[in-house]
Amino acid sequence: MSRPSHDGAALPRIDVHREVAGLTQRIAVRALFGGDAGLTPFLPPWVRTPGRRRMRAAVAVLDRETEHVTRKHETASAAGREDPGTAAGW
Repeated sequence: MSRPSHDGAALPRIDVHREVAGLTQRIAVRALFGGDAGLTPFLPPWVRTPGRRRMRAAVAVLDRETEHVTRKHETASAAGREDPGTAAGW
């Protein structure tokens, strides 16, 4: 069913209840789960979501830092020096 617009063209009817219910659901998911966490478990792993992107970025930072510390230790060991982290009792 349609309704007339100010210029006489037909406009589609909007199911306000359905639209508001959908909006409420999206707001609740974002507020409770930080965006897409409520939906992510139901999506296949290859679907990129904001939460998965943030997780991937965080893992990349950890990987880089781990690689940096490992290289530093290997360089110190190869040069016969004690690793500063080992000397500090870490």
